[in-house]
Amino acid sequence: MNPFPREGQWYKGNLHMHTTFSDGRLSLSDAIDFYKKRGYDFVSVTDHRKTTPAHEFATDTFLTIPGIELNCWDPNGYEYHIVGVGVQPFDQDPDIRTGQGLIDQVLEHGGVAIIAHPYWLGLERPAIQHLKGATGIEVYNSGCMSCGKALSDVHWDDLLHHGYDTFGFATDDTHYYDYDGAVSWVMVRAKELTQESILAALRAGHFYATQGPEIRDVRVEDGQIHVETSDVARIVFVSNRGRGTTVWANPGETINRASIKQWKDGYCRIEAIDAQGRKAWSQPIRF
Repeated sequence: MNPFPREGQWYKGNLHMHTTFSDGRLSLSDAIDFYKKRGYDFVSVTDHRKTTPAHEFATDTFLTIPGIELNCWDPNGYEYHIVGVGVQPFDQDPDIRTGQGLIDQVLEHGGVAIIAHPYWLGLERPAIQHLKGATGIEVYNSGCMSCGKALSDVHWDDLLHHGYDTFGFATDDTHYYDYDGAVSWVMVRAKELTQESILAALRAGHFYATQGPEIRDVRVEDGQIHVETSDVARIVFVSNRGRGTTVWANPGETINRASIKQWKDGYCRIEAIDAQGRKAWSQPIRF
């Protein structure tokens, strides 16, 4: 059981960003240049309620994927934001007033649907677990650092524990291009740098989310879960309730691999955490 395919390459991307076409501080060209200069391979421009054309900025070595961020308040008082990546260009239908309706609109236009910043929105499990068709949730959203609600890993674990299998994304949700820019991203293992290949890898879970640390390999073999990372301070195996473990480096040292015995049910996801507290999150493995 190996969540990363052996073929392909790693590509670095941001899947949530805004420009002056909605409420971002930078123009489209400046926003894309911001990520090009910082070594990204692809971005999805996700302005609010409309798809911003960005194809003219794509090159052989940099991919722009059409995107959108939809939002609504539903009749039960929940606010939903759904990011659509890889969509055929469209504008939000103002008559859609449910989270499921927003997800359906993304899927109807060929995109990958991501449930945005659940902690920031106050979306607990009952507000999410009935939704169908979303590829994942934002486990980390850099823009939400401003109010202290960037991290949604408790929401993720609550969903996983109760059988709602979903992937975890890290995004910038860039508006200001300072504290919220080039802080968290996804590393995608894909055959080539094309929209088709990147979207297929996202749908399959062939990626990890990160603020900097690398997860280079995850394997389940011979009853063991094996992880290889960049040099980090600790590697954490997270699972149901209190099951799981942390493997620590000695004080002043680092580690870059860890293994533990596989359990028989539930799930496991891995966090790699460096000395600065920056995290990388694997996708969950279900047993």
